[in-house]
Parts: sequence; structure tokens; C-alpha cells
Amino acid sequence: MLVRDVAASAAEELGRDDLAAALRAGETEGEAAALVAAYNFVENELALDHFPLKAEETHTPIGGKILYTVFAHPPVRIFNVYGEDGKQAKYDMYPTCLVLKDFAGPARVEYAYAPARKSAGDKAECAAAVSERLLALGVAREFSLSRGKYEEANFWHGRFEEALRAAGSPRRGLRIRGRRWE
Repeated sequence: MLVRDVAASAAEELGRDDLAAALRAGETEGEAAALVAAYNFVENELALDHFPLKAEETHTPIGGKILYTVFAHPPVRIFNVYGEDGKQAKYDMYPTCLVLKDFAGPARVEYAYAPARKSAGDKAECAAAVSERLLALGVAREFSLSRGKYEEANFWHGRFEEALRAAGSPRRGLRIRGRRWE
């Protein structure tokens, strides 16, 4: 799915068929650009909070360190580090690198990353559970917020949250149980 298709679907949800047609025709100025910016925000939110984009790479540590700059995508979370033998390696995360403890040889690193910024003609970069509709509802929410339509944004937020639950987001809202005094 292309970013322009998601943005056009969001425009249709908002009742803006003129804007949807402009996006499908290749328009990238004004409100069309605002919809693409909203798309980038929503895609980032979904990747960081709900459906992580995962990658796996093998790197050889230099001096026991693997710099984050050698990864294809900048890591935001490290899941596991394995040696050639398949054993899990011990590591510490620092702001610029991953430090492996008592480890030699290539390391296979499983990590999550944030999506790159997209333009209208780019392909969406999402987990398989993320549908065009889910993205479009989030884009409609962000677009409404950017235009100062807070009640409308609240409506789209509710629809977006319902779609997230339906998609099976692994992250659930935190709740504090009420206390009763008797």
C-alpha cells in the first residue's frame, strides 16, 4: 500500500472526496502534504507503541562494541543478541552502541526500529496486522488535530482505538484499580 492511498482513504473518511482525488492524481501541496505528514506521525506511533518493526542483522563487534550506525535502521529497542552457536549473549545498551560481555565473533542482533519518513509515493512500512483502514483512521485523527477540530479529532481517536483493539495490539492501556474505603 502506498502512502498516497492511505492519505486518500483518510480524506474520504473525513468527507473530503476532492482532497482524495487530488492525492490520487499526485497532488502533494497544501492539505495533501498535511495528510502525508499526519501519515508519518501515525506510522511512527504504531511502530513504536503497538506494532514494532523488527529486523535481524549479523555484525562483528569491534572491541566488544557494535555501533548503532552500522545497522541498516537505527535501533530503538534490542530484543536479543545471539552468537554463532545460537547461545544468547549478554549485553548492555548505551546511547551510541551495544556492548557485548565476554563475547567474541559475529553476533546476530534482533531489534526494533522506527520507520523512515515517507513522501506520498512511498510504500507504507508497517507490521502485517496494520491495515489501510487503521492507518487512515489515525491519519484522520491527526489531520483533524492539526486543523484545530478537537471534537472531530476525539471522534476519530475513538475509532482509531477501536481499530487498534480489533487488530490485536499487544500493548494494552495501563489501569489503576479503584480503591474503596469502607
